[in-house]
Amino acid sequence: MAAIKSFCLDIFVDNQYDFLYICRCLLKGAMAKVREKSARKARFAAGSLPFTRKNYIIFGIGILMIIIGYFFLAQGPADSFLSLSVAPVFLVVGYCILIPLSILYRDRGREPEANTGD
Repeated sequence: MAAIKSFCLDIFVDNQYDFLYICRCLLKGAMAKVREKSARKARFAAGSLPFTRKNYIIFGIGILMIIIGYFFLAQGPADSFLSLSVAPVFLVVGYCILIPLSILYRDRGREPEANTGD
């Protein structure tokens, strides 16, 4: 009976340490995500804009598509091919695809700037 009790106690202690190790690893991963998120907030709060050159280029192309769409809309009679078919395609692409894409696009290769305090 004592051998069984000792064996069960060893299993319990081993499992307890494994459980604590797993919890510790999970907490380390969660804390790393929290630190990364707070560093990102601090970087953007420091005055740097979150938009890159690519965002502005995509936004400019979207504005250009919208202008071209309205130009085609104004051409010819109201029932022309340009007014009924081409212009709506340009407007939808500009408003619904390119402008939101320019806002949501994030350059993954961009590393945060390190503040050295010099």
